This record gives sequence, C-alpha cells and structure tokens, in this order.
Amino acid sequence: MWIPAYFSNSGVSTTGLSPIITIYKLSDSSKVVDGAAMIELAEGFYKYNFTDREATEAYTYICDSVDLLGTEQYALGDIEANNVASLVWSEFASGYTTDGTFGYEISSDLKRILGLVHQNIYIDTTKFDREGNMYSARLRIYSNSSSVGTVNDVLATYQITAETTGIGTFSYWKQVEV
Repeated sequence: MWIPAYFSNSGVSTTGLSPIITIYKLSDSSKVVDGAAMIELAEGFYKYNFTDREATEAYTYICDSVDLLGTEQYALGDIEANNVASLVWSEFASGYTTDGTFGYEISSDLKRILGLVHQNIYIDTTKFDREGNMYSARLRIYSNSSSVGTVNDVLATYQITAETTGIGTFSYWKQVEV
C-alpha cells in the first residue's frame, strides 16, 4: 500500500526533500516503521510503500520532511482497518457459514438439481427383466465428484422403478426419494 504525503514551504510545493515516515499500529501502540525514507513523486508529493501492512489492523503515521520547519515540516494520516470478510466478493460476513468457502456455498437444492441433470450421480443395485430392461435401481446424488460411488457426501438417494412392456420399452418410470 502506497502512503502519500505532501510538503510545501510557505504554501509552495517543495521538491528535493528527504522525508521519513514513522508508522504505529493502533491495536498495541507498537512502532512498525521507524524513520523509513520516502520516495519523491512530483510537485511536493512523496510516497512510501507500506508492504508490511496487515489489512485488519489500523495504523497512524507521521511523515517528517526534516528540511522544513514549523507546521509544514510534518504530514500526518491514518490507515483504517479493512473488514476482510466484507471485501471478499462483496459478501457480508453473516454469509460465511463454512470455513474455506469465501462466502460461496452451493445450496443443497442447487446440488440436488445438478444431480438430477446427471452431475455427480451413481446408479447401482440394478435389476433387469429377462429381456434386459432395467426395472429397478438405486440412484444417489453426491455433493463432491470425488465421492461418487462411495457412502460419503450423499445428498439424496432415489429408488427407481419401471414397468417394462417389451424389449427396450416401459409403460412408466418412477424415481422417488428414499
């Protein structure tokens, strides 16, 4: 994070200075930067790259031009703490219910819909008639593709039944959650 400071002498932008910056962490009053050199930008502006900033901490800083006197010698400022949770995808912190999701969680209903459109499903315990038509099976929908075919991460289980009427035909197909 770049911290800017402006210096003037009798109201006139001043270049060629060698200002330093001191930064304090407000939570414990510790000095985190002690007299670090600032870089001249242009027309009285100087900057410091505060690379050790912790986003959730608040800071205050003072820039000292060293070469100037009186009130124009110093530039002061504050750095507010960021609420990191509210910055992630502009989500409210109350939306975070599962660690590691960054507020992005797929609802069970959406996972079930994905399963019904053949995402992460597994069909087993099949039964076939003498013509080779399936008339019974179990279908499971999984929330995680790496768990398909196991007992882990099962969202829903359905029993499939069908009445066959001939080779490759049936009069109904029923899929009921169990």
